[in-house]
Amino acid sequence: MYGIGATAALGMVAYRWLYLEESKLYEDKVEHSLATPVDSAARTQDRFFVLYKSSLQYLPRQIVASGAWLANDFVFYGNKLQQGFFISLLYPQATVFKKAQWSLLNSFVALVGYYFSAYFVDKPWFGRRVLQAQGFTWMFVLFIIIYAQWENMAVP
Repeated sequence: MYGIGATAALGMVAYRWLYLEESKLYEDKVEHSLATPVDSAARTQDRFFVLYKSSLQYLPRQIVASGAWLANDFVFYGNKLQQGFFISLLYPQATVFKKAQWSLLNSFVALVGYYFSAYFVDKPWFGRRVLQAQGFTWMFVLFIIIYAQWENMAVP
C-alpha cells in the first residue's frame, strides 16, 4: 500500500539524479565561498548559536507534538489489533481472502486520508494544530461509538 509514496519518491530521486542540473547562481555561490577564507571556529560558533536558539523556540512544541503522536500510536495499535475482529463481526461468513480485501480497502481509505492531511497541513486557514486536534477528536468520537456498542456488536 505504501509503495505508492515510495514510487513517487524514487521517481523524484531518479529525475534529480539524471536530469536536473545545479543552477548558475548556486555554482557561483560555491565558487565564491571556496575562494573566500573563512574562520571555521566563528562559523561553528554561529551554527551552534542558531541551533541553540531554534531548539529553545521549538522544543516545547516538539515535546507536546511527539507526546500526542505517541499516545495516538497506542490507540492506532489497538485499532489495528481489533480490525480483524470488526471485519469478522460485519461479515461472519467471509473467507480469509475477502477479509484481506476489506483490510486492503481500509488501508486504502487511510492512505487517501494521509494525502488529504498532507495537503491541508500547511494551509494558513487550517494548519497543523487544527488538523491534529480534529483528527484526535474524531478518533475519540468514533471509538466511543464503537466501544459503547461493544455488547451489541459481539452478539452475532
